[in-house]
Amino acid sequence: MIKGIYGVNIAVKEENFEAVYKKYEAIFGKKPEMMAPEQFAIPGHKGASFVIEGGVRINVICGKPGSTTAGFVEKRGEGLQLISFESTEIENDMGKMKGAGIIFTAEKPIATPDGNKYAFAHPKSTNGVQIEFGELKVR
Repeated sequence: MIKGIYGVNIAVKEENFEAVYKKYEAIFGKKPEMMAPEQFAIPGHKGASFVIEGGVRINVICGKPGSTTAGFVEKRGEGLQLISFESTEIENDMGKMKGAGIIFTAEKPIATPDGNKYAFAHPKSTNGVQIEFGELKVR
C-alpha cells in the first residue's frame, strides 16, 4: 500500500551543489542533514536533506559524472528530479503497478544496507515523472 510522499529530489550539477543547498537553508531557515553515500539506492551521489513539516524530505542531490542523476541534469537541466512515495509492501505494490502499465527500471527492488528497499518507475511510463517507491525500515 502506498502511504504518501516522503521525499522530493532536486537535482543539481556537482559544482553547484553547495550554493544550491545554501539557498534552501535560507528558504527553510535551518541547516540540512548531509546524506551519507549509503543512503542512496544508486551509488555515486551526495545530498543535503531538509526535513519539513509532516516529515517530508526535500533533498538537494548531485551525482558524480556517469551517474543517473548527472545524466538527468545533462539532459534536462537542474530542477525537480524525483518524487518519493512510501510503500508498506513494495513487491506487492510493484506487481499491481506493472499490471497497470508501469515499467520499472529493475525487476526487483534494490535493497540497501540499512534494510530499506527501493523501486524506480521509469519516467516513460509515468508521463515524464521519475517516481521512487521505498519500503522504509530506516528513514
